[in-house]
Amino acid sequence: MKLAIYIAAVAVAGAAISGCALVVLQPGADHVKITRTAADVAGCKALGEIASHGYSLADSQRDLKNQSLGLGGNFALVATLITDREGVTDTEAVAYLCK
Repeated sequence: MKLAIYIAAVAVAGAAISGCALVVLQPGADHVKITRTAADVAGCKALGEIASHGYSLADSQRDLKNQSLGLGGNFALVATLITDREGVTDTEAVAYLCK
């Protein structure tokens, strides 16, 4: 069991070091915009809260785009963004549909 955990940890670390994405954008998610400015979503319809935990910043952004798209959104308004010393990011946001 310890060997399996070690192998998994090495694989994740290797992916992070090599720059490989752990989160792949779903078709259409590349059109979702991420913002920290509330004015960008003024007049838009809030669809629900979304969150991404335990990824790099880039993977966290891809995860939020996928989740927003999954709710029918085209924007994600970030409320909380915390990145620790190891580069692990926790993000909370709200998905929006803007016309």
